[in-house]
Amino acid sequence: MSAVRPLFLFSQPRAGSTLLQRMLGAHPAVHTVAEPWVLLPLFYALRRGGAVTEYGQPLTAQAIREFCEPIEGGVGAYYEEARAMAMRLYDRAAPEGSVYFLDKTPRYYFIASEIVRTFNDARFVFLWRQPLASAASMISRWGKGGWSTYTVHNDLYAAPGLLTKARELAKSEAGDRALDVRYEDLITEPERTLDGLLAYLELETDEATRDAMVHGFSGVELSGSMGDPTGRKAYDALDTAPLEKWKQSITNRTRKRWCAEYLDEIGDGVVSAMGYDPDDLRAQARAIKPHGRRAVRDWARLKADALMVGARGSILGAPGKRTLVSAVKKGLGR
Repeated sequence: MSAVRPLFLFSQPRAGSTLLQRMLGAHPAVHTVAEPWVLLPLFYALRRGGAVTEYGQPLTAQAIREFCEPIEGGVGAYYEEARAMAMRLYDRAAPEGSVYFLDKTPRYYFIASEIVRTFNDARFVFLWRQPLASAASMISRWGKGGWSTYTVHNDLYAAPGLLTKARELAKSEAGDRALDVRYEDLITEPERTLDGLLAYLELETDEATRDAMVHGFSGVELSGSMGDPTGRKAYDALDTAPLEKWKQSITNRTRKRWCAEYLDEIGDGVVSAMGYDPDDLRAQARAIKPHGRRAVRDWARLKADALMVGARGSILGAPGKRTLVSAVKKGLGR
């Protein structure tokens, strides 16, 4: 029997996950490290696409599945063993007295549904941030000085749908073991939000611990080099400034148009499931008055990004030629 329970924090990158991780890590019953990433190669071993290896990923996935077929439990046995290995590692990482090991790895959105199905004794926290704000933060951080989306394409377009799908799975098949947290609520109502989290995790706390979680999270050190240090360097206390900061990035017509197309692309149903009103977000974007130039340069960047995304999809085993065609249309602003 495992000594610790797994706690997964799912979110898009730049959604406040490091902040929430450090706040939870201030509780003595929760142990966490920067970002383990340990489950990605274990679960991707069964996927024919999505990874490039020297030894051939499609053949590897086929071989492992064929190996598992005659075993009792079939492919399910592989997931059981992957879970057992991860739990042993979590146990080794967590100090004595820990109740939870918190695994916060943003790219787990790729395998979130598999994690929900596999870890039947885990708790899942889904952290949401207003999608235009999250997108602007990602692009500003990794866009290389312009409105470039290539490096964060999956974080922008794939993550919302995959996360909302996993959330519904966790709330139905997994017996409602999911808790939704909005970044905006965490910033503006930290005490109430954390009280809900602690109740969900069935963790008791005293006033000193609660105060440490709200005001002393900057002192929580996360071992490991992975993770985004931007927020840690910029904010050592809760600050509402990031809530409206995204609007400062929408400086020209290309970026303003991109906001509307982005919401259309991820879909109103997904935006609503994340806890936001898509029509209100469109209205906010329309109200922004562009004050900058370089709209043509940004348009050219998006066009180049679309071509590279299509090429990358072909390399990783994305289906067919339509990947490139649709990506180019997106870059051209169809």
